[in-house]
Order: sequence, then C-alpha cells, then structure tokens
Amino acid sequence: MLAFLAAAACSKSDRPKQALSTGARMMPGAGLPSPAPDPADPEPTAPTTPQHDPIEYDGAPLSYIVTESTEASVLVIDPDRAVVQAARVSASGCLIGLQGGPDVLSAVLMVSAVPGGQVSRTEVSSDIASREAIDCLVRVGNGLHFSSKEDSKTEGIRSFSIDVTVARTH
Repeated sequence: MLAFLAAAACSKSDRPKQALSTGARMMPGAGLPSPAPDPADPEPTAPTTPQHDPIEYDGAPLSYIVTESTEASVLVIDPDRAVVQAARVSASGCLIGLQGGPDVLSAVLMVSAVPGGQVSRTEVSSDIASREAIDCLVRVGNGLHFSSKEDSKTEGIRSFSIDVTVARTH
C-alpha cells in the first residue's frame, strides 16, 4: 500500500499544473499564488490617446470661494436706521425748493435723543443762507422719534448725525 501512495504522489507531480477555477465554494484569490506572466503573451501597451480631455494650466493663481453662513437670530436690526433714512428724505424736501446759489446744497443735522426716543436738541450745520430752509431742517429734526432705550442701563442720551445733500439739475 505504501508503494501505491508513493506512485500516486509521483504521478501527480509529473502532470502540468492547471489553474483552479473558482466556484461557489471557493473565493477568488484565496490561497492561490498569482500566475506568472506568460512570455508568449504580448506586453500590454498604454493607450496612445488620453481617455479624457487634458487639463491645461494657464499659470494663473488659484482662487478659493469661502462661504460663511450665519443664523438669523444673530442679525440685529437697528430700528433707528430707518428713522435716520426717513429724516434724510424729509430734510431734502427743505432744500429742493431753494432758488439760486450753488448746484449742490448740503446740510448736517445733529440730533440728540433721550432714552425714551424723543429728540431733545437739533442743530443744523450748513452754508445755506435761507432762514426758511434752516427752520425747516430744525423742524424735521425735532419731529423725529427714535427707539426707546429706557430699559437699558448703559444707554443715555444718543446722538445722530444726518447728512442731507441735494443736487439741482438745470
């Protein structure tokens, strides 16, 4: 019996090795050495044309876009900005009707408001000679009402500077 096993072992090694095929019971590549390349097969060559369009770099510096997102609760809207903008529109009405003088008329209203929002003082700075226009600007400043800051312990009297410019067309 020993001779039979030896003969069977010798006959197995004399046969050329065949690659094992994979099946449902054997995973591919499990315990098998990788096959040696066959010298009869031609060498694979790289394709002569690229598979995609090449990217051309023009040497310009790269740019990056950074996007920052903020929450709506962080944004604080100052209600006094709307009051200042409305005052500019009203004050420009005081300067539009003036006759003569330069083509560009300008004035600055310095308005002081108490914590309750009422205006306590209005000063007008301008080169305008018309007393009526200056009185109109003072009335605009005195008629403003800003937001109340009475509950704030840090806010006292607030000052606002309102620039008004009107250009006349001929």
